[in-house]
Amino acid sequence: MSTYTPQRISLSVGLDETGLGLSLFRLDGESLEDYRRRLLLEARDPSGPTEIQLINSVNRYLGQFEIPIFEIDVIRNSTGEPIASDPYIEVTSTHFRIYSDYSSGSPDIELNLVDRSDAYFLEAIYTAFVGNTDFTISTLDTDYEYKKSAFLKYGNNNRFIHTELLGKSRANKLKYELIQEIYPQAELLFKTEVATRESIAAEGEFYIDYINGVVYTYDFARGFIAYSYRKFPYRLHWQPVRVWPYNNEDKKYLYYNELISDTTGLGENTLLNSEGARIANMVLAVHPLNWGK
Repeated sequence: MSTYTPQRISLSVGLDETGLGLSLFRLDGESLEDYRRRLLLEARDPSGPTEIQLINSVNRYLGQFEIPIFEIDVIRNSTGEPIASDPYIEVTSTHFRIYSDYSSGSPDIELNLVDRSDAYFLEAIYTAFVGNTDFTISTLDTDYEYKKSAFLKYGNNNRFIHTELLGKSRANKLKYELIQEIYPQAELLFKTEVATRESIAAEGEFYIDYINGVVYTYDFARGFIAYSYRKFPYRLHWQPVRVWPYNNEDKKYLYYNELISDTTGLGENTLLNSEGARIANMVLAVHPLNWGK
């Protein structure tokens, strides 16, 4: 008598048709709830060829989800201005750094995410903010303490707006605050930047409230403006699958061992280690240098 072994198959539903339009297909054994969540993430933040798009989308394509861990914000004075003069946050391939004055080049907090004696686990990052007078940190995940810090999402709080329409007004409140640079379309309105709003007295003069994100011009503004700004509050995410660019300078702390420099007498990470050689060989196998041909 013949015997049969039943097999589970996924029946197509409306979500699968939606996934076809987003080029995101349901994985074997994946629940509809998880698939719906991945489709929503793709619809809100589409994947693409840029570095940041790859970093943001790689986990959802593998059926994984990022976990929000911490939210960092600036401390402000009574008038709403950040106490830090130039606040900046970055997570590199191996380090976490936060600056109250980025232009100085000296971080207030610098932690090594791959060194067991430093910030190997996330609890060390939270502890590093104790007593800080420029930034606050709050937890978004109750089970963060012993997650490995090396899986923190690569990135920083620099953001860029490509196009924002200016209204027909002499004062335009931009969508975001803590402005860094502006790139206006109507250049004749933005010839000379003055020190205060009251100093605007001639055509082409303008003033920018960088803290609150307000642009003042002599004539009625028009056209579009592009600008960069610092995003606060800034969320740190933990990724099951972490992606970062191979040309990141801080990878030397991971792929190179320390040697004493002949010129400075100080230790420098310049000796390629076994893990660095393995990764380099994988990269060169795909894209060789073709020396000697």
